[in-house]
Amino acid sequence: MKDFYLILFVFCASILNAQEYFNVTLKESSRQNCPALHSGAIVEENNYWVFVGGRSNGLHGFTPSSAFGIAYSSDSLWVYNPITDVNYKTDLRILGDTIADAITSSNMQYWKDSNMLYMFGGYGYSHRDLGFITFPTITAIDLTCAINAGINNVSVAPCVRQYTDSFVRVTGANVIKLDSLYYLVFGHVFDGQYQPNIDTNYFQQTYTNEIRRFTISDDGVSLNLQNKFSIYDSLEFHRRDFNLVPQRFSDGSYGATAFSGVFQYDVNLPYLNFIDIKNHSTSINTSFEQRLSAYHSAKLPVYDSINGTMHSVFFGGHALYFYDSLNDVIAMDTNVPFVNTISRVSKYSDGSVLEYRMKDKLPLLMGTNAEFFSLDTISFLPHDILNLNKIHHKECVGFIVSGMVSLLPNISTGNTFSRSYANRKVYEVWIDKDSLNNTDVQLLSQPYQIHVYPNPSNDYLYLKIENQKDLAIDIWLMNISGEIVYSTKVNRMNEISRINVRNYPSGEYILKTMSGFFGGYQKVIIAH
Repeated sequence: MKDFYLILFVFCASILNAQEYFNVTLKESSRQNCPALHSGAIVEENNYWVFVGGRSNGLHGFTPSSAFGIAYSSDSLWVYNPITDVNYKTDLRILGDTIADAITSSNMQYWKDSNMLYMFGGYGYSHRDLGFITFPTITAIDLTCAINAGINNVSVAPCVRQYTDSFVRVTGANVIKLDSLYYLVFGHVFDGQYQPNIDTNYFQQTYTNEIRRFTISDDGVSLNLQNKFSIYDSLEFHRRDFNLVPQRFSDGSYGATAFSGVFQYDVNLPYLNFIDIKNHSTSINTSFEQRLSAYHSAKLPVYDSINGTMHSVFFGGHALYFYDSLNDVIAMDTNVPFVNTISRVSKYSDGSVLEYRMKDKLPLLMGTNAEFFSLDTISFLPHDILNLNKIHHKECVGFIVSGMVSLLPNISTGNTFSRSYANRKVYEVWIDKDSLNNTDVQLLSQPYQIHVYPNPSNDYLYLKIENQKDLAIDIWLMNISGEIVYSTKVNRMNEISRINVRNYPSGEYILKTMSGFFGGYQKVIIAH
């Protein structure tokens, strides 16, 4: 296979004198036999890659006859040796439908703790319920045992234990472990056949609107969840299929950032802001909009300790915006297409956050539900955050594995199976400090800000509008069901507007704003 290189240039826009420049290079590997699966649990253990669950086709269908067909569910546990390019598998159906249905589902959440793989929830067909459900299970798989079972094609039963708890009944979420606490972040519950509602044409699901914390008690025999606690936010936590990227924050602590995600309350568009998650706290950034990555994709977290800069690099996936090379502009596509953009979001030590488009791009419309595997021989901080200052010259730091490839940007109608497929190729990811060239393009920030006060309010809600470009801004106040109770338009440079809320029932409301391609949401509380 012919190797090709894609060069994207990443630089630090730090106010400090010492700067760490680096390029990221993708090289298509010659490996031929990596399993073509996506949307399952994919982890590395002892130089083997283990694939559990997920799907072998491309994008799922959108009608009952084609959506999440059982024939494309992976009923095997796959073990792949990336050094010898050999794969092995063992049958999961021997575990019985109760256990196997959950771990052969898709879009489950998972976490590797030492040699134990924990899988939570997931969406798939239940033989017991004779229909599609979101599973209320946690499954523990001993990876050492499972790899041996796969290589020797023997029963995986001694390697697997399962426990039922509705606390983890969720799909399309993400999970991270911070110290001893697991954080199950956002997601939704989807039961029944995947199809649009006849009246609204929206897919019906129940978002958790929560970050769920817990610990796992596991003595090798008994398995259960303890210390369960939920954090609820009906507006900002209303998202799924987002990127949860490990972070090192400016105070030296570790956590994660939830970037973007889908879908907003009253329109099938992604969120554009991000939420920082630390131990016992969250912080919502409403002044930044991420436009070039909106859906779960491969990503590489990179930390520059000299400048205190946290970079999150995103490889393809879906996005609300794409690069129109013909007109050399960033354009919006409300169908949220597959993209080949490579981008980064950089958090600087002065508190600023900027998004950049890389000049180069992926070779295909790819990256959706792909994963990044780090190399053990490279210096990584906790949570697989690349330690940029320990990289010298040019080094391979890991691999992009799995995910989907699409032949067209938008394939959500018609026969999707002929237009997308599961990716079998493996891409090496190289960090290059020798070939330096500043060619990444900074995206413009949102041209207006709206500050709401007092919040909660019992009589008048005041809106301080900082309108930098004299744009026309549409403003809607909606109840929690998405019904518009108030609307107005402003177009002066800066002003203070007010809304009389005396006659509105107490409760949570959503303030939506929109001006051209720019928009935002804020939660408002009315309390009489």
